[in-house]
Amino acid sequence: MIFNKKKLLGSVTNDSYYVDVAIVTESIKGRYITSKDIIKYFSNVSKILKASTRQRRKVAIKHACMAYHGYGLKPIRRAKIEYIFKKILIPTDKWKSRDYFTEIEIEEICRNSGKRTRLIIKALYETALRVSELCSIRKSECERIGEQYKISVICKGGVVGVVYMESSTYCAIDKIYQGETYLFETSPGRHISRHTISTMLKRTGEKFGVNLYPHKIRRSFASNMVKKYGIIPVSKYLLHSDPGYTAKNYINEKEKKITIMR
Repeated sequence: MIFNKKKLLGSVTNDSYYVDVAIVTESIKGRYITSKDIIKYFSNVSKILKASTRQRRKVAIKHACMAYHGYGLKPIRRAKIEYIFKKILIPTDKWKSRDYFTEIEIEEICRNSGKRTRLIIKALYETALRVSELCSIRKSECERIGEQYKISVICKGGVVGVVYMESSTYCAIDKIYQGETYLFETSPGRHISRHTISTMLKRTGEKFGVNLYPHKIRRSFASNMVKKYGIIPVSKYLLHSDPGYTAKNYINEKEKKITIMR
């Protein structure tokens, strides 16, 4: 979408938004502003401005974009504007300080990541595997059962475990990575490395201002699933012999208290 800068600024009907809209528009060169310019602006200031300031400016510029078309804003155009601003991810300070992500946060990170990185994040979260275990998944050990794939893996300590992945995720990985032996391959017969995955996640995290690494996704799975299924099923899925170990090392403090009360 393209907006005329002068008209965009003039369309602001809320005085409290005017200064923020002016700052955003003046930072972008040229007479016109595109949706890519807006997304790029918020990406550039992610390490400079506080989350609260970015959120305020996001609300202000979104208001201006909506008002730009006046009362004639059609549902399709409104949906396009909503989609643009969904791409602008602004983590709160609380989000940054936690050692896990909620399911909604995982979805937002995936939605705003590149194809290859998004599939790695989804695979890590759905299987809850350690990064080395994910790298070594062989296609011969994957079996489709309904809407899921059953995957046999050799886990830490030589334990053979079974995890599951959504068929849509598996098929997308197969299409993008085109592995022959392994699910994630960088070249025929050679699986992706732990370092490569860690680097991809780190770069994605930096773009959003959060600390993103493989084991944090595994911990996020544990914290989120305990709320739904309790500690014992989750501990078994993670292939831990002792639920106490799962609670101590994978569950956040608030969930530990809930687990103890159950």
